[in-house]
Amino acid sequence: MSSSRNLCFLVKPHRLFQSNRVYCALVHHHRHQSNNTNTATTSKLSFFDQFDNWYKNVILQWNTASSGKKKKSVKLSVLDRIRKVVDNGQDFIEFSSLCGYKLPYGTVPRGGLLTGLGFIHSQPCIIVANDSSIKGGTIFPVGVDKQLRAQRIATANRLPIVQLVDSGGAFLPLQSNIFPDKWHGGRTFYNQAIMSSEDLAQIVVVCGSCTAGGAYIPTMAQEAAMVDKIGSVFLAGPPLVKAALGEEISAEELGGARLHCSVSGCTDYFCANEDVALAGVRERLKMVPCSPPMSRDDEPSKQKQQEALNHLMPTGPSWSLDNFRKILDILLDDFLEFKALYGHSAVCGFGTLASFRLGVVGVRPSLDQASANKVSHVSQLCRLRGIPLLLFTLPEGEGTQGQADWPVEEWSLLDAVIEIHASPVESLARQLGHHLDDNVRFSFSWPTAYIRPQKFGHDVTNMDETLDLAKLSSCIDDGLLLPANSRAVLLACLSVISQENALFPTYSQKE
Repeated sequence: MSSSRNLCFLVKPHRLFQSNRVYCALVHHHRHQSNNTNTATTSKLSFFDQFDNWYKNVILQWNTASSGKKKKSVKLSVLDRIRKVVDNGQDFIEFSSLCGYKLPYGTVPRGGLLTGLGFIHSQPCIIVANDSSIKGGTIFPVGVDKQLRAQRIATANRLPIVQLVDSGGAFLPLQSNIFPDKWHGGRTFYNQAIMSSEDLAQIVVVCGSCTAGGAYIPTMAQEAAMVDKIGSVFLAGPPLVKAALGEEISAEELGGARLHCSVSGCTDYFCANEDVALAGVRERLKMVPCSPPMSRDDEPSKQKQQEALNHLMPTGPSWSLDNFRKILDILLDDFLEFKALYGHSAVCGFGTLASFRLGVVGVRPSLDQASANKVSHVSQLCRLRGIPLLLFTLPEGEGTQGQADWPVEEWSLLDAVIEIHASPVESLARQLGHHLDDNVRFSFSWPTAYIRPQKFGHDVTNMDETLDLAKLSSCIDDGLLLPANSRAVLLACLSVISQENALFPTYSQKE
């Protein structure tokens, strides 16, 4: 294992289910209380109201379309499958929920699959679930990116991965964008082999047809279950068999659950129905060795304060660093600023969040030399102390210009990085090439990170025109998170990092 285990966490608003510990990240409504509200606050409230309506309409349309098709089927919907697997039917943080929105080749709801961080028996794991209501569960290019990202998170954090497979393989009209590159479709199978070599649990449930590339997933997993009369695994289905050989054969005879569980041995558990199969996932994860789960409990009084963060979110270039300090006062339990009088384009320090300690850096895109030195100093201290770094990308600010003067070589020393985008600038991971991006643990963004730069600071007239859809619909981060929900998500991610570090100490901890 490398001594460098980096976490990257950008902040953007969204979660799939609501729970007491991980809140649903749908945007809260804010109503104008009087005509005396100042212009800046009015602009923020207007943005939240419009974004809330826009976001909920998009998700509602996608969920309605998916559930509508499933009513005609004996199979469970992808949302119901996840609810039956995770604790309390809701302990799940979805990644990249708006992935696939208005792409050049059309809208692909959620990119054709759901991925996220789930908790099963309080243990964190990555969940990947195909949605067969979208083009039969076929994989689109953006879906490949989303699945690869989920695998990278599982590998970096040494998490078990649960895959609920219901896939028709690659979407053939776009196959030229799925297969050729080393980071495209074939990489998913390479990653499965790597995870097996590193003893990371891979548990698969075949919930439907697994054709072509989809057939490799259960056969390469450590444990696989199949649902009788619903699940099937084969490289080519009955129509191709008839076309090639003239032989008529049913899907059940060609690659059904009974065949693979009793004859080929490709799958391990024969399940009469989906409920049995999904309950089996929870039972099998009990057998996976892991450290005791880290506590994610939070103080109710601190939770109630978090909504104030929505009013402090930057919506224009004149946003000051003092506002960022106010955010830290609300978000964290304690914050001690480091080199407060040195460097004026970054705020650095150390803080606590519940039972976790972490470093904090807030940077503007253009750093002066003093601020770059300050950031470098904090990053080294985080490495030596074996604590994660919470990194905010802030708006440029008035009167600042020039290029970032990053001490790039220092970022590879971090043991955990949490990156939060609050302004419509290119992500730091992209600015630094793959230097930071290769070691990202988690990456979320606030909604203002997706405002088009030319629209930043202006009134919202049309959400589709205001948001940078190219960023929003691709997998450049792990999800959209409202500021008010940042603390809950941070607690979940930090519990993953701390648990992994307890199993595999950092270089400084080994010493």
